[in-house]
Amino acid sequence: MAPPSAPRLLVVTTVSTTLDAFLLPYADHFRAKGWRVDALAAGATTHPGLISHFDRRFDAPWQRRVGGVIHAWRTARALWSAPRQVRAVVADGGYDLVHVHTPIAAWITRFALRQRAPTTKVIYTAHGFHAYPGANRLRNAMLRTIERAASAWTDYLVVINADDLALATRDRLVPAGRMVHHPGIGVDGSHYRVASRVDQYAM
Repeated sequence: MAPPSAPRLLVVTTVSTTLDAFLLPYADHFRAKGWRVDALAAGATTHPGLISHFDRRFDAPWQRRVGGVIHAWRTARALWSAPRQVRAVVADGGYDLVHVHTPIAAWITRFALRQRAPTTKVIYTAHGFHAYPGANRLRNAMLRTIERAASAWTDYLVVINADDLALATRDRLVPAGRMVHHPGIGVDGSHYRVASRVDQYAM
């Protein structure tokens, strides 16, 4: 457990499996540097793979998908209270950084923290905007409008592919000095290798 004076980071995703699949090395890195690292996601408190990687875990009311009328109604009610819950977690945690991932969690969290304390910075890593080349134009226009609104509440934006870089630049989501293009999310070279022609044919 980090000391009370340690810098504080809250990692937010829509579901806990995203934390487990992609963000544990990131959490471990900051904890090794002396940070207190907490997590907020649906299912975070019951996901056993997270226990040793985060100091505290909080459950979020949102979900990745909505299906069925009753489920949609329950989800809508939960989402109505979500910004209040996010604000409570952040106020209690006194975080220096809130790092958001995945579109649903990222939008709700940034909306909830639009009037945050100036000492709390919000970073959004876009693992792939929902608006993308080749998708329905009307849908893309709507999603781009939503993302432009959220950009006003974003201190720093990280994009990991060329399409997202182009969209973020075209829509001026954040000033150039506050956007980072980090190609990909990293590959462990000791674990993976380039497939041989034999391997490729066998797939």
